[in-house]
Amino acid sequence: MVITRHGGPEVFTWQERPKPLVNEFDVLVQVRATSITPVDSKLRSGYFVTRHFPLILGYDVSGIVVEAGDRVSKFQIGDEVYASLNILRDGANAEYVAADSRSIALKPKTIDHATAAILPRAAIAAWEALHQHARVQPGQTVLIHAGAGGVGHLAVQLAKSHGCHTIVTASRKEAMRFCRDTLKADEVIDYKSMDFVQQVMSISPDKGHPIVIETNSNDLWARSLDGMATSPQLPPSEEKLFLKKATQYHESVGFPAAYKLHLDRQRQILSLISELVDSAQLVPHIAYKLKLSEVARGHALQESGNIIGTISVEL
Repeated sequence: MVITRHGGPEVFTWQERPKPLVNEFDVLVQVRATSITPVDSKLRSGYFVTRHFPLILGYDVSGIVVEAGDRVSKFQIGDEVYASLNILRDGANAEYVAADSRSIALKPKTIDHATAAILPRAAIAAWEALHQHARVQPGQTVLIHAGAGGVGHLAVQLAKSHGCHTIVTASRKEAMRFCRDTLKADEVIDYKSMDFVQQVMSISPDKGHPIVIETNSNDLWARSLDGMATSPQLPPSEEKLFLKKATQYHESVGFPAAYKLHLDRQRQILSLISELVDSAQLVPHIAYKLKLSEVARGHALQESGNIIGTISVEL
């Protein structure tokens, strides 16, 4: 399933393409499942960079190794693996995809490919945000916006498993119910019907939150700075980071792999995620399970914002 131009979900079309070339560090993966994330939608619409066409999207993958490059040492033919793919190459909306073996890991044993495929990009983002950037400690309060989203629902579980006090925001009733009943978030706030900053200040044991994870890239981030547990509210927003002695990190999972940076770290994170899933400490949630022929519908669903978890696409 390819796109031959940038545009809306209607640009997808079927096309016969050659098998991907396998470089010395690559494995060729027979795709069993992939996912649809905001990255796919943005690449389809031309938001990041203009790409050469035809372009195959789908930058998560779970599948089976069927070929290995000359310098691949950690994987064998027949291994079941999963990965967050290089966004400057073709993705997994196809029968086969080439993946750099230095950034992939054995998939969790206790879940199927359709479930494993929704994990890599979102799980890496959540893990790096919490453990690499924020360096969370047990007992800390973490505010997670869009707690029912693809990254959010994993971040809530990872934070709780580390002993953190979790406050999440959502707006729809079903999303709030999911955060409260399924994820067991400590506090759930409807950010559209109430002032979440005041709510956070009143319910947080720290009288605010030292850590914020924002995945929607909207005004919630600027407002979140008012609730940071370091000093009183201070305008304007451009000065808040400095005055509150806060640090802002932008997490973009696709680009380090694209430029061959920190490949081993991605593999190590995914290996840890596999352990957490297999020990039932992390439960990924599929919003919709679709076929590759339904990928256009999946993009429309993803862009609606009315999903819980991540959309999975099976081949």
